[in-house]
Amino acid sequence: MGYALKIYEAFREYGEEKARVLAEAFEELEKRYPQILEVTTKTDLSETELKLVKEIEETRKEIKEIELRLAKEIRQIELKLTKEIGETKQIALKLAKEIEETRKEIKQIELKLAKEI
Repeated sequence: MGYALKIYEAFREYGEEKARVLAEAFEELEKRYPQILEVTTKTDLSETELKLVKEIEETRKEIKEIELRLAKEIRQIELKLTKEIGETKQIALKLAKEIEETRKEIKQIELKLAKEI
């Protein structure tokens, strides 16, 4: 039931004509300003605020969980990289040693060839 009809019924006892005029006026207001029926109350705002606060807290909790997970993954990657860097250093030292041995062998061969010549 529309508000215009409710107004008409509520004011009918004060006179049929007055109630009809008042109801028509209200009906005209509803037509011109349809958003008037969509007025937000303080209760609506409070409920919305509570929902938003709850949603914000849930989002913050999710962010914390993601941060913790990412921090753990980063630590694992750092450990893996540290290990790989250590292994690479060992390989580099081994290669440097082999290069030095090869240089010594070349020097020995040069000396031997120089002696033979």
